[in-house]
Amino acid sequence: MDGRRQAARTDETTLSEGLARNLALERIVNFAHSTGISIDKIVVDAQSQDVAKAEDQALVKAGLEDAKSPRDILKKTLSVRSVLSTSSSFAERMEALRNANLKTLKLGQIGRGSFGTVFEIPGTEWCLKKTLTAPKKLWDEFNNGLVMRKEVNGMASDAIFRSEEFPTALMPRVPRYLWSHGMSDAESATRWFKENGHRFPVENGGQKPGPIICLERIMPLPKVIRENLIRLYFEPGNQEAALADKANKSCLCRPYLGCRSSEIAPDKREKELQTLQNFPLYLNQLEDLGVEPLTIAQDMALGLAAGHWAAYANMLDVEYVIGSRPSTSPETLLALDADEQALRSRSSHRRVRDMRPREIRTSFRNRALQLWMIDFNKVTLLEPSLGHSYHAEIRQLVSDTRATDGPYYPRALPKTEADWKLWIAFAQTYISASKIILNYDLSRGRRSGSSQPEKDIKLILKRPSNVIHEWMRAESIEYKIDLDQYISQAKKNGWPMP
Repeated sequence: MDGRRQAARTDETTLSEGLARNLALERIVNFAHSTGISIDKIVVDAQSQDVAKAEDQALVKAGLEDAKSPRDILKKTLSVRSVLSTSSSFAERMEALRNANLKTLKLGQIGRGSFGTVFEIPGTEWCLKKTLTAPKKLWDEFNNGLVMRKEVNGMASDAIFRSEEFPTALMPRVPRYLWSHGMSDAESATRWFKENGHRFPVENGGQKPGPIICLERIMPLPKVIRENLIRLYFEPGNQEAALADKANKSCLCRPYLGCRSSEIAPDKREKELQTLQNFPLYLNQLEDLGVEPLTIAQDMALGLAAGHWAAYANMLDVEYVIGSRPSTSPETLLALDADEQALRSRSSHRRVRDMRPREIRTSFRNRALQLWMIDFNKVTLLEPSLGHSYHAEIRQLVSDTRATDGPYYPRALPKTEADWKLWIAFAQTYISASKIILNYDLSRGRRSGSSQPEKDIKLILKRPSNVIHEWMRAESIEYKIDLDQYISQAKKNGWPMP
């Protein structure tokens, strides 16, 4: 009897293995067809586990083998909720360097902004930002960034999570800011560069001493996304050069909910489609690719509410990008108590500051895509009052918030019902989240305790709705729209009202 059972199990196993192999072969064929990679190359790469294999050919994403076009592939990979597992060349390089001695590693330039240059620290989730021309701006970004990170991804996230009112929304991530050199004491930067300056590239004054900060790096979007953005949107004659351009590896997307690509001047649009750095995705593109504009609007609203009423920041020129981050292995922290976690965290920070090896528990092979909130050098921290300047402060807050270098937020007075619903979702999420944060703040007595007169508490809790009303008024003035007439017509059209 035992022999027959064993034979049956063997037959079952053989049949199961055969079916699995056929299914695997079918997937390989489909994947080869959709990507243009030869079957022989896929098999050789799989057998050799060559870390130099073409990036993201091993992307693990359900149903990707059925994607036949760049649009199909982007619909399956580009999101603010994706977790992509990849054995990409970037991921493997970062993994290979995670235990390397930072003193021996060259620091590559990965970006340039209006006042600073950004360098990667290979094998880590950190980067360095240096300026030679605007130390105050860098200092402001560092100090404001510390506040934003603590309040947005700390207090506000805790309040929103405890409320359980936004189960599908996700607070935008603010980069962590670690340390600075040469801000108040120029000599400290000189000393630091004497020891570490040779690690920087010579080009663009990389080795010249200057104020510098260390912050969390927003990882680029995986190559499978970058390549297909180029194949979908770039002119055919420009695609091969764009695919070969190393600068396009530093790809982050800017989600513009307040504008469609058809509204952009042709010459500006042509320029935008020549690089993947800070690549704009307008509302119509987000809709076309299924990148959930409604989800992005709600995430932005959470971030704005947290910025206004947890960090008390005016949010001037704060921007949003879709980027990735390495996942953290939770099991390495679960066994540690709070004190031990804090000790390890401080030790980790010292290693990066001193450019020494550090223990890294993140996995660059697993990358989470989400919305990030960045650029705090123009931000002003507020001390709002309840006196005669109450309404003037609201007007100024709205003016500062709307003054972004890009139409990130939804239009408050759009032309279509679909865009109106996007604004309503943004506005309602902002008001609800703001009130949760303010009530949480009041209950803890941080800014103004719950023992205040009831009329003052009412004024505090009315700030969010006043912001939204002022926002609509400001847009009606900017675009010369009669606000009362607009609302009346929207009601006649049966559009939902807040």
